Amino acid sequence: METMKGDMAGAAAVAAAFTLIESIAPPFPVTAVLPLAENMVSATSARPGDIYNSLIGKTVEIKNPDAEGRLLLAMP
Repeated sequence: METMKGDMAGAAAVAAAFTLIESIAPPFPVTAVLPLAENMVSATSARPGDIYNSLIGKTVEIKNPDAEGRLLLAMP
C-alpha cells in the first residue's frame, strides 16, 4: 500500500517523453494513451500518506485506506 504512490510511474514517464517529443516536433503524428484515474469513491476518501488529527490530539498517518473503518472506531 505504501508503494501505491508510485503506481503512476509509467504514465509519468510517457508524459515526460511527450514533452521531449513536442520539442523535437517529428514530421509524423505521435499518439499516447495514459491511464490517468484516481480510484477514490469520493473526495473525502482517505489516501495513503494522509494525516488525520484525533480528538485527543494524536495524529495518525493513513498507510492502508482499507483500514479506515478501524481508524474511525479508534477515534472518539
